Amino acid sequence: MEKSDLERKEKELESLIKKLADKAKGRYPIFDGINNIDQYLAAQYKIVFVLKEPYDGSNGTGGGFAIKKILDFDGYGKGSKTFAPMIYIATSILNGFLSFDQIESTVQENFKMKTNDLYKVAHINIGKLPSKKETRTSFTDIKDAYTKDRQNDQIILKQIDAYEPDFIIGCGIQNLLNSDLELYKEESLHGLRSKKYPNLLYIGTYHPSQTTIKRPVYCNHVIDLARAWATKRNNNLL
Repeated sequence: MEKSDLERKEKELESLIKKLADKAKGRYPIFDGINNIDQYLAAQYKIVFVLKEPYDGSNGTGGGFAIKKILDFDGYGKGSKTFAPMIYIATSILNGFLSFDQIESTVQENFKMKTNDLYKVAHINIGKLPSKKETRTSFTDIKDAYTKDRQNDQIILKQIDAYEPDFIIGCGIQNLLNSDLELYKEESLHGLRSKKYPNLLYIGTYHPSQTTIKRPVYCNHVIDLARAWATKRNNNLL
């Protein structure tokens, strides 16, 4: 994967995302993708988080900015119920699959320094426009957005193709990607292999902002699945 090729693909994807704007209703895309191309390419593992949709103004209005532009603000990490678990997971996978307890103090310190391992991953939202509901995402809206995308520009699938991930972590998106990624349950119920991408592990989990499962348990579940897969792959046991 060459940097110039990835930069070109990101620009092409951005052009497709721009087309989704609904100017009459004041709705503009919130751009996602690779947070920092240089750091993504340098990372040992390529990680893609897939979430449902972003938030901005009320009634689905707003947008017109990129998620990666707010990485330097505390709200993206320290103050965010959504992004904090993602940072723990990314930090673990990219630093030898350490447990939550082993990285907790490091991650907290990085929050204060406004640096974290989300710079090294990609973030994809199924819905590219601001959520129409301020408190809870409608999964019907997400499913409709993905169906529409598949019938038109297939932005999400093109993003996955471009980013060539080792791990896709699907957060609260249910089975939306199962068919298109040709996922099957050889590894476990939540860690799925892909016939389309043999070197990929898809990890399905709840949305990071969930409050039912304690954060260490939530993060370690994903970390353990990723560690087991990487161990098999690195030892040619797949």
